[in-house]
Amino acid sequence: AFYIFPKIDTKKFNIHDDQQFALDLLREKRILVVPGSGFDWAEPDHFRIVMLPEAPELHEAMLRMGRFLDGYHQK
Repeated sequence: AFYIFPKIDTKKFNIHDDQQFALDLLREKRILVVPGSGFDWAEPDHFRIVMLPEAPELHEAMLRMGRFLDGYHQK
C-alpha cells in the first residue's frame, strides 16, 4: 500500500471540519481518507489516502524504489 498526504485548500472549498469532509467524501464517493486532525496536526489541511494498487503495479514500484535506494546517499 502507498500512503498519500494531499494538502487541500480548506478555505477554497469551505472545509471547516475535516472529519465531516472525510465522512462526506466516504458517503458520496466511497473514498476513505483520514483527516489531519486524526494526527493532531495543528492545521488539519492534509488528508491521508491509502492507495492499494494491483500486485504488478506494486511490484514495479518496489523495484523502482530499490533501484533508487541502490545508489542513494543523502547529502
